[in-house]
Amino acid sequence: MTYQVKTAIKTATPSDNPNTQPAPLDTLPTDGFIRVMPLAQRLGIHHQTLRRWWKNGLFPKPQHRNGILLFSNSDVKEWIANQPQIIA
Repeated sequence: MTYQVKTAIKTATPSDNPNTQPAPLDTLPTDGFIRVMPLAQRLGIHHQTLRRWWKNGLFPKPQHRNGILLFSNSDVKEWIANQPQIIA
């Protein structure tokens, strides 16, 4: 008796690959809002670093909307535009 083994092929999704790069900041829309964790991932920093920055006045403060901390995309884009460029 022979058995055939069927293997399912799973297509990789971004969450499956821990080495996936975060979405670039230039894709951030001008209008709307972004939550703390996705913004920290886009900036390439830990969310607690982002929290420290806004508490120390180094980053725009988020707004509370229905108990959720949200950053204005336009404020974030303005902050990014005002950062000095680092030449590697």
